[in-house]
Amino acid sequence: MHASDMETIYVCAASGGVFKSINQGNSWTAIFDDQPTLSIGDMAIAPGNKEVLYVGTGEANAGAGSLTYDGVGVFKSIDGGNSWANVGLPNSRSIGKILVHPEDENTVFAAAMGNLFGNNSDRGIYRTKNGGESWEQVLYVSDSTGGIDLSINPNNPDVIFASMWERVRRVDRRKYGGESSGIYKSIDGGDTWEKLTNGLPQTNMGRMGIAIAPSDPNFIYVVAADDVGYYKGFYSSEDGGNTWTSFNNPQLSNTYFYNSYGWWFGKMVVHPTDVEKVYAMGLNLYRTENGGEFWTEFTNSSTVHFDQHG
Repeated sequence: MHASDMETIYVCAASGGVFKSINQGNSWTAIFDDQPTLSIGDMAIAPGNKEVLYVGTGEANAGAGSLTYDGVGVFKSIDGGNSWANVGLPNSRSIGKILVHPEDENTVFAAAMGNLFGNNSDRGIYRTKNGGESWEQVLYVSDSTGGIDLSINPNNPDVIFASMWERVRRVDRRKYGGESSGIYKSIDGGDTWEKLTNGLPQTNMGRMGIAIAPSDPNFIYVVAADDVGYYKGFYSSEDGGNTWTSFNNPQLSNTYFYNSYGWWFGKMVVHPTDVEKVYAMGLNLYRTENGGEFWTEFTNSSTVHFDQHG
């Protein structure tokens, strides 16, 4: 949803395209069915123009028995989804996150996971400054490490965080973690990046999600799985990502939050006005109201199916 419009909702499906409602979800219209793929990884609405949409195709949540459907790049609409144009990155295969600059609808970042079943140099973080006419790979770690999450400081858009995830699948095995996984920070709009180490895990790392508090971007949160898929930890920063504090969370580590399926998850949302209220998605949904010290599950698995991805 766009912050200025509480009636219009977009929903993306891993293998079902994009749907739009203009009446708070009472009725829906499929708006992506004419495109060459229905596998969606992520979608973003330009903060300054609710009619400008970017869709990254290709599901990035590769499971154990299940696979992902490849995409064919990034699509753009300038009329609220009535029409679409493919604007590049055809070899990205799966997009973990699309991020639009808060002040410039033509500057967009895409986190590309690449080909699930092969090492390839198309993985990483990409940036366009001209609405998709051309892209540059601004962060590349390795041919087995892709981009899975992004977050931008709304008050200082030159500050961007990226979560990089080492992930390779073979017919007879999978490896969903490694030493090249980690959180990277840019302070120059994506030109250069530095891996963050001061308090964040550096070994046995799997998928990591990152979220910035909209009301105070100095507050940043990271949730991490290990390289097998178990919950590894929750981390917070109150100084814009310079230093991090880890929490001992028995409510997450000893419950059915990740179990051993952490490679499925990694999404978080911070409350728009309360920096200490954070929502984390796993098999069930969890909420903290004190910055990660204590968590409460607030879904009922008897009525809501497991696997909360977004």
